[in-house]
Amino acid sequence: MSAAEKLPPSKQSIQIAEVAKTSARELWERAARIALPIGAIGGFCADVLAPLGPLVAYLAFGTSLVCMLSGVIWYGIKRRQIQYALADGHIDAEEYEKITKTSTWPTVFAFTLVSSVVLILFFGAQRVFAGDEPENGAVANIFPFVQQFQRQVLKLQQSADRIEKSAARIEAGQDEIQKALSGLNEKLDDLNKRLGSLDKNSAAIEKPASPEDHYFNARLFELRGEALKARQSYVEYMKGQLPYLDPHLSLTSLMKLQDGAAAAHESYSLFVNGSDPSALVARAMLLDRGLRMNALERLAREFPDYAPTFYFLSRDYAAPEAGQQTLDNLKNERAALESLRALSDRGLFTKYFLDKRMAVAFESEANQRLRKFATMSDEYLNARAKLTVLPTEKGFEAVVTVPYDAAEIFVRKPGESGFKSLGFGNTMGGATGKPAPNTSVNLFGVVRGMVTIKYKDNQGKEFGPFEIEFDPAKEFVSLAKKMMPSNPSELAPVSMWKGKRSVTMVQLLMFRAALKKAEIGPTAAEFRHDLKLGALPKHFQVEELPGDSALVSQEVPLDWKNVFLRLEFVDGSFSQPIQIL
Repeated sequence: MSAAEKLPPSKQSIQIAEVAKTSARELWERAARIALPIGAIGGFCADVLAPLGPLVAYLAFGTSLVCMLSGVIWYGIKRRQIQYALADGHIDAEEYEKITKTSTWPTVFAFTLVSSVVLILFFGAQRVFAGDEPENGAVANIFPFVQQFQRQVLKLQQSADRIEKSAARIEAGQDEIQKALSGLNEKLDDLNKRLGSLDKNSAAIEKPASPEDHYFNARLFELRGEALKARQSYVEYMKGQLPYLDPHLSLTSLMKLQDGAAAAHESYSLFVNGSDPSALVARAMLLDRGLRMNALERLAREFPDYAPTFYFLSRDYAAPEAGQQTLDNLKNERAALESLRALSDRGLFTKYFLDKRMAVAFESEANQRLRKFATMSDEYLNARAKLTVLPTEKGFEAVVTVPYDAAEIFVRKPGESGFKSLGFGNTMGGATGKPAPNTSVNLFGVVRGMVTIKYKDNQGKEFGPFEIEFDPAKEFVSLAKKMMPSNPSELAPVSMWKGKRSVTMVQLLMFRAALKKAEIGPTAAEFRHDLKLGALPKHFQVEELPGDSALVSQEVPLDWKNVFLRLEFVDGSFSQPIQIL
Protein backbone atom coordinates (compact mmCIF):
# COMPACT_ATOMS: atom_id res chain seq x y z
CA MET A 1 0.00 0.00 0.00
CA SER A 2 1.40 3.44 -0.95
CA ALA A 3 1.78 6.38 1.34
CA ALA A 4 -1.24 8.03 -0.20
CA GLU A 5 -3.45 4.99 0.40
CA LYS A 6 -2.56 4.91 4.14
CA LEU A 7 -3.75 8.48 4.62
CA PRO A 8 -7.35 9.37 5.47
CA PRO A 9 -9.35 11.09 2.73
CA SER A 10 -8.80 14.59 4.13
CA LYS A 11 -5.05 14.09 4.23
CA GLN A 12 -5.14 12.57 0.74
CA SER A 13 -6.86 15.69 -0.59
CA ILE A 14 -4.21 17.91 1.01
CA GLN A 15 -1.37 15.84 -0.53
CA ILE A 16 -3.02 15.86 -3.98
CA ALA A 17 -3.44 19.61 -3.76
CA GLU A 18 0.22 20.08 -2.85
CA VAL A 19 1.35 17.84 -5.72
CA ALA A 20 -0.93 19.62 -8.11
CA LYS A 21 0.37 22.96 -6.92
CA THR A 22 3.98 21.85 -7.41
CA SER A 23 3.23 20.47 -10.91
CA ALA A 24 1.41 23.66 -11.90
CA ARG A 25 4.30 25.82 -10.71
CA GLU A 26 6.80 23.75 -12.74
CA LEU A 27 4.50 23.91 -15.76
CA TRP A 28 4.11 27.70 -15.61
CA GLU A 29 7.84 28.24 -15.14
CA ARG A 30 8.59 26.16 -18.25
CA ALA A 31 5.83 27.93 -20.21
CA ALA A 32 7.14 31.35 -19.18
CA ARG A 33 10.70 30.51 -20.30
CA ILE A 34 9.61 29.41 -23.79
CA ALA A 35 6.20 30.90 -24.58
CA LEU A 36 7.05 34.40 -23.32
CA PRO A 37 9.92 35.11 -25.84
CA ILE A 38 8.06 33.34 -28.66
CA GLY A 39 4.94 35.43 -27.99
CA ALA A 40 7.02 38.60 -27.76
CA ILE A 41 8.81 37.93 -31.09
CA GLY A 42 5.55 36.99 -32.78
CA GLY A 43 3.81 40.08 -31.44
CA PHE A 44 6.69 42.33 -32.54
CA CYS A 45 6.77 40.91 -36.09
CA ALA A 46 2.97 41.07 -36.41
CA ASP A 47 3.01 44.68 -35.18
CA VAL A 48 5.74 45.70 -37.68
CA LEU A 49 3.77 44.06 -40.48
CA ALA A 50 0.59 45.86 -39.39
CA PRO A 51 0.19 47.66 -42.78
CA LEU A 52 -0.55 44.26 -44.34
CA GLY A 53 -3.47 43.70 -41.92
CA PRO A 54 -4.47 43.39 -38.20
CA LEU A 55 -2.07 40.49 -37.65
CA VAL A 56 -1.71 41.10 -33.87
CA ALA A 57 -5.49 40.88 -33.39
CA TYR A 58 -5.63 37.69 -35.44
CA LEU A 59 -2.82 36.07 -33.43
CA ALA A 60 -4.25 37.19 -30.06
CA PHE A 61 -7.67 35.85 -30.93
CA GLY A 62 -6.23 32.57 -32.22
CA THR A 63 -4.06 31.88 -29.16
CA SER A 64 -6.87 32.86 -26.78
CA LEU A 65 -9.24 30.46 -28.51
CA VAL A 66 -6.71 27.61 -28.30
CA CYS A 67 -6.08 28.48 -24.63
CA MET A 68 -9.79 28.28 -23.78
CA LEU A 69 -10.28 25.00 -25.59
CA SER A 70 -7.23 23.35 -24.05
CA GLY A 71 -8.23 24.60 -20.53
CA VAL A 72 -11.76 23.24 -20.82
CA ILE A 73 -10.51 19.89 -22.10
CA TRP A 74 -7.82 19.66 -19.41
CA TYR A 75 -10.23 20.60 -16.56
CA GLY A 76 -12.82 18.08 -17.76
CA ILE A 77 -10.26 15.24 -17.90
CA LYS A 78 -8.84 15.96 -14.42
CA ARG A 79 -12.28 16.33 -12.87
CA ARG A 80 -13.37 12.96 -14.17
CA GLN A 81 -10.12 11.37 -12.95
CA ILE A 82 -10.57 12.70 -9.36
CA GLN A 83 -14.27 11.78 -9.20
CA TYR A 84 -13.49 8.28 -10.37
CA ALA A 85 -10.66 7.90 -7.83
CA LEU A 86 -12.83 9.02 -4.88
CA ALA A 87 -15.76 6.83 -5.80
CA ASP A 88 -14.68 4.08 -3.34
CA GLY A 89 -13.68 6.55 -0.66
CA HIS A 90 -9.91 6.30 -1.04
CA ILE A 91 -7.16 6.78 -3.73
CA ASP A 92 -4.81 3.92 -4.51
CA ALA A 93 -1.26 4.26 -5.91
CA GLU A 94 -2.25 3.81 -9.56
CA GLU A 95 -5.01 6.43 -9.31
CA TYR A 96 -2.66 8.81 -7.50
CA GLU A 97 -0.02 8.46 -10.23
CA LYS A 98 -2.59 9.02 -12.98
CA ILE A 99 -3.97 12.19 -11.34
CA THR A 100 -0.58 13.80 -10.71
CA LYS A 101 0.88 12.88 -14.11
CA THR A 102 1.19 15.91 -16.44
CA SER A 103 -0.49 15.47 -19.86
CA THR A 104 -0.29 17.41 -23.16
CA TRP A 105 -3.36 19.55 -22.54
CA PRO A 106 -2.08 21.46 -19.52
CA THR A 107 1.13 22.20 -21.44
CA VAL A 108 -0.86 23.60 -24.36
CA PHE A 109 -3.04 25.57 -21.98
CA ALA A 110 -0.07 27.13 -20.20
CA PHE A 111 1.83 28.00 -23.40
CA THR A 112 -1.16 29.55 -25.15
CA LEU A 113 -2.23 31.44 -22.03
CA VAL A 114 1.18 33.11 -21.73
CA SER A 115 1.31 33.83 -25.50
CA SER A 116 -2.21 35.27 -25.60
CA VAL A 117 -1.43 37.56 -22.64
CA VAL A 118 1.66 38.89 -24.46
CA LEU A 119 -0.25 39.40 -27.73
CA ILE A 120 -3.12 41.14 -25.94
CA LEU A 121 -0.56 43.52 -24.43
CA PHE A 122 0.73 44.29 -28.00
CA PHE A 123 -2.87 44.79 -29.14
CA GLY A 124 -3.44 47.22 -26.30
CA ALA A 125 -0.18 49.04 -27.10
CA GLN A 126 -1.38 49.55 -30.66
CA ARG A 127 -4.47 51.32 -29.35
CA VAL A 128 -2.50 53.44 -26.88
CA PHE A 129 0.31 54.51 -29.28
CA ALA A 130 -1.86 54.66 -32.40
CA GLY A 131 -1.27 58.35 -33.09
CA ASP A 132 -2.30 59.68 -36.51
CA GLU A 133 -1.46 56.43 -38.31
CA PRO A 134 -2.95 53.54 -36.31
CA GLU A 135 -2.50 51.18 -39.23
CA ASN A 136 1.31 51.33 -38.78
CA GLY A 137 1.28 49.62 -35.37
CA ALA A 138 2.79 50.55 -32.02
CA VAL A 139 6.48 49.94 -32.84
CA ALA A 140 6.44 52.12 -35.97
CA ASN A 141 4.74 54.97 -34.10
CA ILE A 142 7.36 54.78 -31.33
CA PHE A 143 10.34 54.27 -33.66
CA PRO A 144 9.74 56.19 -36.96
CA PHE A 145 12.60 54.47 -38.84
CA VAL A 146 10.51 51.26 -38.84
CA GLN A 147 7.99 53.01 -41.09
CA GLN A 148 10.55 52.99 -43.97
CA PHE A 149 10.73 49.20 -43.75
CA GLN A 150 6.93 49.02 -43.70
CA ARG A 151 6.72 51.12 -46.85
CA GLN A 152 9.05 48.74 -48.68
CA VAL A 153 6.97 45.74 -47.60
CA LEU A 154 3.78 47.51 -48.57
CA LYS A 155 5.28 48.45 -51.94
CA LEU A 156 6.17 44.81 -52.63
CA GLN A 157 2.67 43.75 -51.71
CA GLN A 158 1.14 46.41 -53.90
CA SER A 159 3.44 45.42 -56.78
CA ALA A 160 2.39 41.80 -56.40
CA ASP A 161 -1.26 42.84 -56.40
CA ARG A 162 -0.74 44.97 -59.50
CA ILE A 163 1.06 42.13 -61.30
CA GLU A 164 -1.75 39.74 -60.48
CA LYS A 165 -4.36 42.23 -61.70
CA SER A 166 -2.32 42.97 -64.85
CA ALA A 167 -1.98 39.28 -65.62
CA ALA A 168 -5.72 38.90 -65.26
CA ARG A 169 -6.33 41.87 -67.57
CA ILE A 170 -3.86 40.54 -70.15
CA GLU A 171 -5.43 37.11 -70.14
CA ALA A 172 -8.93 38.59 -70.33
CA GLY A 173 -7.93 40.93 -73.17
CA GLN A 174 -6.17 38.45 -75.46
CA ASP A 175 -9.20 37.98 -77.65
CA GLU A 176 -9.62 41.74 -77.99
CA ILE A 177 -5.93 42.12 -78.92
CA GLN A 178 -6.22 39.45 -81.59
CA LYS A 179 -9.29 41.18 -83.01
CA ALA A 180 -7.48 44.54 -82.98
CA LEU A 181 -4.43 43.08 -84.75
CA SER A 182 -6.65 41.46 -87.34
CA GLY A 183 -8.35 44.79 -87.97
CA LEU A 184 -5.00 46.60 -88.19
CA ASN A 185 -3.67 44.11 -90.75
CA GLU A 186 -6.77 44.65 -92.86
CA LYS A 187 -6.21 48.43 -92.70
CA LEU A 188 -2.55 48.05 -93.72
CA ASP A 189 -3.44 45.78 -96.63
CA ASP A 190 -6.00 48.31 -97.80
CA LEU A 191 -3.48 51.16 -97.40
CA ASN A 192 -0.85 49.36 -99.49
CA LYS A 193 -3.38 48.74 -102.23
CA ARG A 194 -4.23 52.45 -102.27
CA LEU A 195 -0.55 53.44 -102.25
CA GLY A 196 0.09 51.10 -105.16
CA SER A 197 -2.39 53.01 -107.34
CA LEU A 198 -1.50 56.46 -105.97
CA ASP A 199 -0.96 59.28 -108.50
CA LYS A 200 -1.46 63.04 -108.71
CA ASN A 201 -5.09 62.60 -109.71
CA SER A 202 -5.97 60.49 -106.68
CA ALA A 203 -8.50 62.03 -104.30
CA ALA A 204 -7.46 63.01 -100.80
CA ILE A 205 -9.42 61.65 -97.85
CA GLU A 206 -11.55 64.63 -96.79
CA LYS A 207 -12.12 63.53 -93.20
CA PRO A 208 -9.16 61.36 -92.19
CA ALA A 209 -10.14 59.28 -89.18
CA SER A 210 -6.98 57.23 -88.56
CA PRO A 211 -3.20 57.57 -88.78
CA GLU A 212 -3.30 55.49 -91.96
CA ASP A 213 -5.65 58.04 -93.56
CA HIS A 214 -3.29 60.89 -92.63
CA TYR A 215 -0.34 58.96 -94.08
CA PHE A 216 -2.18 58.41 -97.37
CA ASN A 217 -2.97 62.12 -97.64
CA ALA A 218 0.63 63.04 -96.79
CA ARG A 219 1.96 60.82 -99.58
CA LEU A 220 -0.56 62.25 -102.01
CA PHE A 221 0.33 65.85 -101.12
CA GLU A 222 4.03 65.02 -101.52
CA LEU A 223 3.32 63.61 -104.97
CA ARG A 224 1.49 66.79 -105.91
CA GLY A 225 4.31 68.98 -104.58
CA GLU A 226 2.18 70.45 -101.81
CA ALA A 227 4.90 70.29 -99.15
CA LEU A 228 3.08 72.28 -96.46
CA LYS A 229 -0.04 70.11 -96.59
CA ALA A 230 2.11 66.97 -96.66
CA ARG A 231 3.99 68.10 -93.56
CA GLN A 232 0.74 68.87 -91.72
CA SER A 233 -0.63 65.44 -92.58
CA TYR A 234 2.54 63.75 -91.36
CA VAL A 235 2.32 65.69 -88.08
CA GLU A 236 -1.27 64.46 -87.63
CA TYR A 237 -0.13 60.92 -88.38
CA MET A 238 2.56 61.16 -85.67
CA LYS A 239 -0.11 61.70 -83.01
CA GLY A 240 -1.03 58.03 -83.42
CA GLN A 241 2.46 56.99 -82.19
CA LEU A 242 2.63 54.00 -84.54
CA PRO A 243 5.96 52.11 -84.80
CA TYR A 244 6.49 52.50 -88.56
CA LEU A 245 9.68 54.01 -89.96
CA ASP A 246 8.80 55.29 -93.45
CA PRO A 247 6.47 58.11 -92.29
CA HIS A 248 9.28 59.37 -90.04
CA LEU A 249 11.75 59.25 -92.94
CA SER A 250 9.36 61.18 -95.17
CA LEU A 251 8.70 63.85 -92.56
CA THR A 252 12.40 64.32 -91.77
CA SER A 253 13.12 64.71 -95.51
CA LEU A 254 10.47 67.45 -95.77
CA MET A 255 11.77 69.21 -92.66
CA LYS A 256 15.34 69.01 -93.92
CA LEU A 257 14.38 70.65 -97.23
CA GLN A 258 12.29 73.36 -95.56
CA ASP A 259 14.24 74.07 -92.36
CA GLY A 260 17.73 72.69 -92.90
CA ALA A 261 19.27 69.54 -91.38
CA ALA A 262 20.38 71.09 -88.08
CA ALA A 263 17.03 72.77 -87.34
CA ALA A 264 15.13 69.66 -88.42
CA HIS A 265 17.19 67.47 -86.09
CA GLU A 266 16.58 69.79 -83.16
CA SER A 267 12.84 70.26 -83.74
CA TYR A 268 12.24 66.56 -84.46
CA SER A 269 12.65 65.88 -80.74
CA LEU A 270 8.93 66.75 -80.52
CA PHE A 271 8.10 63.49 -82.27
CA VAL A 272 10.67 61.30 -80.51
CA ASN A 273 9.52 58.79 -77.95
CA GLY A 274 12.50 57.30 -76.11
CA SER A 275 11.16 53.80 -76.62
CA ASP A 276 10.37 54.23 -80.35
CA PRO A 277 13.44 53.26 -82.43
CA SER A 278 11.75 54.37 -85.68
CA ALA A 279 11.65 58.02 -84.58
CA LEU A 280 15.19 57.80 -83.16
CA VAL A 281 16.60 56.32 -86.38
CA ALA A 282 14.85 58.92 -88.53
CA ARG A 283 16.27 61.72 -86.40
CA ALA A 284 19.76 60.18 -86.57
CA MET A 285 19.56 60.20 -90.37
CA LEU A 286 19.52 64.03 -90.25
CA LEU A 287 23.09 64.10 -88.89
CA ASP A 288 26.35 64.23 -90.84
CA ARG A 289 27.95 60.87 -91.57
CA GLY A 290 30.31 60.67 -88.58
CA LEU A 291 27.71 61.68 -85.99
CA ARG A 292 25.06 59.66 -87.80
CA MET A 293 27.11 56.45 -87.63
CA ASN A 294 27.81 56.98 -83.93
CA ALA A 295 24.09 57.47 -83.27
CA LEU A 296 23.12 54.42 -85.35
CA GLU A 297 25.73 52.23 -83.66
CA ARG A 298 24.36 53.30 -80.26
CA LEU A 299 20.79 52.52 -81.38
CA ALA A 300 21.90 49.10 -82.67
CA ARG A 301 23.13 48.31 -79.16
CA GLU A 302 19.99 49.68 -77.46
CA PHE A 303 17.53 48.01 -79.86
CA PRO A 304 19.30 44.85 -81.15
CA ASP A 305 16.09 43.46 -82.69
CA TYR A 306 15.26 46.57 -84.71
CA ALA A 307 16.42 45.57 -88.20
CA PRO A 308 16.21 48.94 -90.06
CA THR A 309 19.10 50.32 -87.97
CA PHE A 310 21.42 47.68 -89.41
CA TYR A 311 20.29 48.51 -92.96
CA PHE A 312 21.24 52.19 -92.63
CA LEU A 313 24.47 51.31 -90.83
CA SER A 314 25.49 48.95 -93.64
CA ARG A 315 24.73 51.65 -96.21
CA ASP A 316 27.00 54.15 -94.46
CA TYR A 317 29.80 51.59 -94.22
CA ALA A 318 29.41 50.76 -97.92
CA ALA A 319 29.49 54.34 -99.23
CA PRO A 320 31.97 56.39 -97.21
CA GLU A 321 33.11 59.82 -98.22
CA ALA A 322 35.69 60.05 -101.01
CA GLY A 323 38.98 58.47 -99.99
CA GLN A 324 37.63 57.10 -96.72
CA GLN A 325 37.00 53.44 -97.58
CA THR A 326 38.88 51.00 -95.38
CA LEU A 327 39.05 47.27 -94.78
CA ASP A 328 37.40 47.87 -91.40
CA ASN A 329 34.43 49.46 -93.20
CA LEU A 330 34.07 46.33 -95.33
CA LYS A 331 34.10 44.10 -92.25
CA ASN A 332 31.53 46.31 -90.51
CA GLU A 333 29.34 46.43 -93.61
CA ARG A 334 29.28 42.64 -93.86
CA ALA A 335 28.50 42.29 -90.12
CA ALA A 336 25.61 44.79 -90.40
CA LEU A 337 24.21 43.07 -93.50
CA GLU A 338 24.39 39.66 -91.85
CA SER A 339 22.54 41.03 -88.79
CA LEU A 340 19.95 42.55 -91.11
CA ARG A 341 19.49 39.22 -92.94
CA ALA A 342 19.07 37.30 -89.66
CA LEU A 343 16.48 39.77 -88.32
CA SER A 344 14.67 39.95 -91.65
CA ASP A 345 14.31 36.16 -91.67
CA ARG A 346 12.49 36.55 -88.34
CA GLY A 347 10.11 39.10 -89.86
CA LEU A 348 11.68 42.06 -88.04
CA PHE A 349 12.30 44.32 -91.05
CA THR A 350 9.20 44.77 -93.22
CA LYS A 351 6.96 44.96 -90.11
CA TYR A 352 8.32 48.48 -89.49
CA PHE A 353 7.16 49.85 -92.87
CA LEU A 354 3.69 51.02 -93.79
CA ASP A 355 4.66 51.09 -97.46
CA LYS A 356 5.84 47.51 -98.02
CA ARG A 357 7.26 48.45 -101.45
CA MET A 358 9.86 50.64 -99.72
CA ALA A 359 10.84 47.75 -97.44
CA VAL A 360 11.22 45.39 -100.42
CA ALA A 361 13.37 47.93 -102.28
CA PHE A 362 15.66 48.44 -99.26
CA GLU A 363 15.99 44.70 -98.68
CA SER A 364 16.72 44.02 -102.35
CA GLU A 365 19.49 46.64 -102.38
CA ALA A 366 20.99 45.18 -99.20
CA ASN A 367 20.98 41.66 -100.68
CA GLN A 368 22.86 42.92 -103.75
CA ARG A 369 25.58 44.35 -101.55
CA LEU A 370 25.69 41.19 -99.45
CA ARG A 371 26.38 39.11 -102.58
CA LYS A 372 29.69 40.88 -103.20
CA PHE A 373 31.03 39.34 -100.00
CA ALA A 374 30.64 35.87 -101.51
CA THR A 375 33.96 36.55 -103.27
CA MET A 376 35.59 38.05 -100.17
CA SER A 377 36.74 35.32 -97.86
CA ASP A 378 37.53 35.79 -94.20
CA GLU A 379 41.16 35.41 -95.21
CA TYR A 380 40.81 38.40 -97.53
CA LEU A 381 39.01 40.56 -94.97
CA ASN A 382 41.63 39.69 -92.36
CA ALA A 383 44.50 39.75 -94.83
CA ARG A 384 48.15 39.76 -93.87
CA ALA A 385 50.77 41.40 -96.01
CA LYS A 386 52.38 39.00 -98.49
CA LEU A 387 55.64 38.94 -100.45
CA THR A 388 55.95 37.61 -104.00
CA VAL A 389 59.61 37.07 -104.97
CA LEU A 390 61.00 37.02 -108.53
CA PRO A 391 64.62 36.44 -109.65
CA THR A 392 66.46 38.94 -111.85
CA GLU A 393 70.00 39.22 -113.20
CA LYS A 394 70.97 41.35 -110.21
CA GLY A 395 69.21 39.23 -107.61
CA PHE A 396 65.71 38.96 -106.21
CA GLU A 397 63.01 41.57 -106.41
CA ALA A 398 59.78 41.31 -104.45
CA VAL A 399 56.26 42.68 -104.76
CA VAL A 400 54.40 43.47 -101.54
CA THR A 401 50.71 42.54 -101.56
CA VAL A 402 48.50 44.28 -98.97
CA PRO A 403 44.73 44.92 -98.70
CA TYR A 404 43.40 47.38 -101.24
CA ASP A 405 42.99 50.28 -98.84
CA ALA A 406 46.70 50.59 -97.97
CA ALA A 407 47.87 54.22 -98.17
CA GLU A 408 51.59 53.66 -97.46
CA ILE A 409 53.85 50.61 -97.12
CA PHE A 410 56.95 50.23 -94.95
CA VAL A 411 59.59 47.47 -95.21
CA ARG A 412 62.50 46.40 -93.05
CA LYS A 413 65.00 44.06 -94.73
CA PRO A 414 67.15 41.50 -92.91
CA GLY A 415 69.99 43.26 -91.14
CA GLU A 416 68.32 46.70 -91.16
CA SER A 417 67.37 48.44 -87.92
CA GLY A 418 64.34 50.45 -89.02
CA PHE A 419 61.45 50.55 -91.46
CA LYS A 420 61.65 52.45 -94.74
CA SER A 421 58.70 53.69 -96.77
CA LEU A 422 58.45 52.36 -100.31
CA GLY A 423 57.20 55.76 -101.45
CA PHE A 424 54.41 56.53 -103.90
CA GLY A 425 53.74 56.04 -107.59
CA ASN A 426 52.17 58.28 -110.19
CA THR A 427 48.76 56.59 -110.21
CA MET A 428 45.87 57.29 -107.84
CA GLY A 429 44.53 54.61 -105.50
CA GLY A 430 40.92 53.74 -106.29
CA ALA A 431 40.04 53.08 -102.66
CA THR A 432 41.97 55.96 -101.11
CA GLY A 433 41.71 58.75 -103.68
CA LYS A 434 45.41 59.47 -103.02
CA PRO A 435 48.65 58.54 -104.83
CA ALA A 436 49.00 54.77 -104.73
CA PRO A 437 51.94 53.43 -102.70
CA ASN A 438 54.83 51.66 -104.40
CA THR A 439 54.82 47.91 -103.81
CA SER A 440 58.21 46.82 -105.26
CA VAL A 441 61.25 46.22 -103.09
CA ASN A 442 64.66 44.92 -104.18
CA LEU A 443 66.35 42.19 -102.17
CA PHE A 444 69.69 42.36 -103.96
CA GLY A 445 72.43 40.81 -101.92
CA VAL A 446 70.07 39.54 -99.22
CA VAL A 447 71.15 35.99 -98.40
CA ARG A 448 68.48 34.86 -95.97
CA GLY A 449 66.37 36.33 -93.15
CA MET A 450 63.10 37.97 -92.15
CA VAL A 451 61.51 40.67 -94.27
CA THR A 452 59.14 42.70 -92.05
CA ILE A 453 56.24 44.68 -93.52
CA LYS A 454 53.71 47.09 -92.07
CA TYR A 455 51.28 49.51 -93.69
CA LYS A 456 48.83 52.31 -92.92
CA ASP A 457 45.30 52.70 -94.25
CA ASN A 458 43.90 56.04 -95.39
CA GLN A 459 42.69 56.81 -91.87
CA GLY A 460 46.24 56.49 -90.53
CA LYS A 461 45.54 53.19 -88.76
CA GLU A 462 48.66 51.01 -88.74
CA PHE A 463 48.61 47.28 -89.47
CA GLY A 464 51.43 44.86 -88.77
CA PRO A 465 54.26 44.24 -88.47
CA PHE A 466 54.08 41.08 -90.59
CA GLU A 467 57.22 38.93 -90.65
CA ILE A 468 57.91 36.89 -93.81
CA GLU A 469 60.86 34.53 -94.08
CA PHE A 470 63.01 35.11 -97.16
CA ASP A 471 65.15 32.17 -98.33
CA PRO A 472 66.55 32.67 -101.87
CA ALA A 473 67.04 28.93 -102.42
CA LYS A 474 63.48 28.06 -101.45
CA GLU A 475 62.08 30.94 -103.47
CA PHE A 476 63.92 29.90 -106.64
CA VAL A 477 63.11 26.20 -106.16
CA SER A 478 59.45 27.13 -105.78
CA LEU A 479 59.63 29.18 -108.98
CA ALA A 480 61.43 26.36 -110.83
CA LYS A 481 58.82 23.78 -109.84
CA LYS A 482 56.10 26.06 -111.19
CA MET A 483 57.87 26.88 -114.47
CA MET A 484 59.37 23.51 -115.42
CA PRO A 485 57.31 21.64 -118.03
CA SER A 486 54.98 19.08 -116.49
CA ASN A 487 55.08 16.89 -119.62
CA PRO A 488 58.02 14.41 -119.33
CA SER A 489 58.65 14.50 -123.09
CA GLU A 490 59.18 18.27 -122.83
CA LEU A 491 61.10 18.27 -119.55
CA ALA A 492 63.74 15.70 -120.59
CA PRO A 493 63.01 14.18 -124.02
CA VAL A 494 64.80 10.88 -124.90
CA SER A 495 65.78 10.18 -128.53
CA MET A 496 67.91 7.85 -130.74
CA TRP A 497 70.72 9.16 -132.99
CA LYS A 498 73.23 7.05 -134.86
CA GLY A 499 72.61 4.01 -132.72
CA LYS A 500 72.84 5.87 -129.44
CA ARG A 501 70.10 6.82 -126.96
CA SER A 502 70.40 10.26 -125.36
CA VAL A 503 68.42 12.63 -123.13
CA THR A 504 68.15 16.35 -123.94
CA MET A 505 68.90 18.54 -120.88
CA VAL A 506 67.88 22.00 -122.13
CA GLN A 507 64.94 22.56 -119.70
CA LEU A 508 66.84 21.15 -116.74
CA LEU A 509 69.91 23.31 -117.39
CA MET A 510 67.80 26.48 -117.61
CA PHE A 511 66.90 25.91 -113.94
CA ARG A 512 70.38 24.73 -112.95
CA ALA A 513 70.43 27.10 -109.96
CA ALA A 514 67.54 25.15 -108.40
CA LEU A 515 69.01 21.66 -108.94
CA LYS A 516 71.48 19.84 -106.75
CA LYS A 517 71.33 16.52 -108.62
CA ALA A 518 69.54 14.82 -111.54
CA GLU A 519 69.69 11.04 -111.69
CA ILE A 520 68.25 8.37 -114.00
CA GLY A 521 67.56 4.65 -113.71
CA PRO A 522 65.68 1.73 -115.30
CA THR A 523 62.99 1.63 -112.61
CA ALA A 524 61.26 4.08 -110.27
CA ALA A 525 63.16 2.54 -107.34
CA GLU A 526 66.63 2.22 -108.89
CA PHE A 527 68.67 5.24 -110.03
CA ARG A 528 72.12 4.24 -111.36
CA HIS A 529 73.51 7.30 -113.15
CA ASP A 530 73.87 10.99 -112.30
CA LEU A 531 73.38 13.41 -115.14
CA LYS A 532 75.98 16.17 -115.52
CA LEU A 533 74.64 19.60 -114.57
CA GLY A 534 77.77 21.72 -114.54
CA ALA A 535 78.76 24.25 -111.91
CA LEU A 536 76.18 26.10 -109.85
CA PRO A 537 75.65 29.69 -111.06
CA LYS A 538 76.45 32.59 -108.74
CA HIS A 539 72.90 33.91 -108.77
CA PHE A 540 69.48 32.33 -108.57
CA GLN A 541 68.19 33.02 -112.04
CA VAL A 542 66.94 31.27 -115.15
CA GLU A 543 70.00 30.41 -117.27
CA GLU A 544 70.47 30.73 -121.01
CA LEU A 545 71.33 27.63 -123.08
CA PRO A 546 74.88 26.53 -122.12
CA GLY A 547 77.52 26.32 -124.84
CA ASP A 548 78.86 22.94 -123.69
CA SER A 549 77.15 20.33 -125.92
CA ALA A 550 78.29 17.57 -123.56
CA LEU A 551 75.82 18.90 -121.02
CA VAL A 552 72.96 19.49 -123.45
CA SER A 553 72.77 15.90 -124.69
CA GLN A 554 73.79 12.98 -122.46
CA GLU A 555 73.83 9.28 -123.30
CA VAL A 556 71.37 6.78 -121.81
CA PRO A 557 72.04 2.97 -121.73
CA LEU A 558 70.41 1.09 -124.60
CA ASP A 559 69.59 -1.98 -122.52
CA TRP A 560 67.10 -0.09 -120.33
CA LYS A 561 63.56 -0.81 -121.34
CA ASN A 562 62.32 2.22 -119.36
CA VAL A 563 64.06 5.36 -118.18
CA PHE A 564 63.06 7.22 -114.95
CA LEU A 565 64.29 10.64 -113.84
CA ARG A 566 64.48 11.99 -110.28
CA LEU A 567 65.50 15.53 -109.33
CA GLU A 568 67.03 16.70 -106.06
CA PHE A 569 66.68 20.43 -105.39
CA VAL A 570 69.07 22.75 -103.57
CA ASP A 571 66.58 23.20 -100.71
CA GLY A 572 66.80 19.43 -99.95
CA SER A 573 63.47 18.41 -101.51
CA PHE A 574 63.02 15.70 -104.19
CA SER A 575 60.70 15.29 -107.13
CA GLN A 576 58.62 12.18 -107.65
CA PRO A 577 60.16 9.64 -110.09
CA ILE A 578 59.33 10.80 -113.63
CA GLN A 579 59.12 8.25 -116.46
CA ILE A 580 60.75 9.87 -119.49
CA LEU A 581 60.89 6.64 -121.60
